[in-house]
Amino acid sequence: DVERSRGLGDVYKRQVYYDQKSEIRRSNIEKRRTLVSQLNDYVTAQPWEGNGAESIDWKLAEKLIGTAIREWQSYAPTDRDANKPVQKKFDRLLDSLRSKLSAHQQQNAERKQLLIAQVDALLENSDKRAATEKVKQLQAQWQKVGVVPRKQEQKLWRLFRASCDAVFAQRHQQSVEFKACLLYTSDAADDSL
Repeated sequence: DVERSRGLGDVYKRQVYYDQKSEIRRSNIEKRRTLVSQLNDYVTAQPWEGNGAESIDWKLAEKLIGTAIREWQSYAPTDRDANKPVQKKFDRLLDSLRSKLSAHQQQNAERKQLLIAQVDALLENSDKRAATEKVKQLQAQWQKVGVVPRKQEQKLWRLFRASCDAVFAQRHQQSVEFKACLLYTSDAADDSL
C-alpha cells in the first residue's frame, strides 16, 4: 500500500506539473493575443498617408518594433496550434510597420541628399557671405529631417558636413583675401603720402 500511495502521489505531482505548464501556455497565448491587439490598434490609428504622416513619432515606431519582438519572445512557451494564427497576425503587423518605416526613412534619405546637393551648388556662388547664410539655413533644415537607417545616416552626414565645411572654408578664404587687399591698399596709400 505504501508503494501504491507513493505511485499515486507521483501521478498527482505529474498532473499538477502538467496542469501548471498548460496554464502557462494558455496565459502566454492570451498575452500574445493582447500584444497583437495593441500593435494592431497602433498601426491602424496612425495617419500613414499624406500630411498626417508628419505627425507620426517615427522614432517611437522604430522602437516599438524591437519592444514588440522582445515582449513577444517573453511570452513563451505556447501551444503551437493556438499560436500559429496569432503568429501570422503578429508577423503581418510587424511587416507592415517595417515597410512604412522603411518608406519614411527612404524619403528622409532623399531629402537629405537634396540638402547636400543644395550645399554643393553653393560652392559655385560668388557671394560667399550669402552662401554661408544659406548653408546655416540648410543645416537647420537638416536637423528637422527625420530618421534614416543608421549606416546611411552616417554616410549622408559626412557628405553634408564636408560640403558645409567647404562653403565655410571658401568664405574664410574670401575674408582673408579681402583683409589682405585692404591692408595692401592701406599700405599703398601710406606710402604715397
